Amino acid sequence: MTTLALEDVTVRFRDGVCEEAAGRVRATVVGEAGGLPLPPMMMGTARCEAGALLLPMTGQGAPRVSTCASGPMAATPQTWS
Repeated sequence: MTTLALEDVTVRFRDGVCEEAAGRVRATVVGEAGGLPLPPMMMGTARCEAGALLLPMTGQGAPRVSTCASGPMAATPQTWS
């Protein structure tokens, strides 16, 4: 990922648990995920799921990529094909 743009993103954590998230996320990416090439631009909407902040992003012809944060500073990228 070369850039990450947040558009009107708000996130609220309480005791390390994501309670509310909203706004658009846009990433400029280079490379591949799971052996598949990624498009140059991916977009999505921030949300909370099971107490974690999710930033699911998709691009035309690409697998879905999501960054999951269990707290304000921890993140784990995940891909689905």
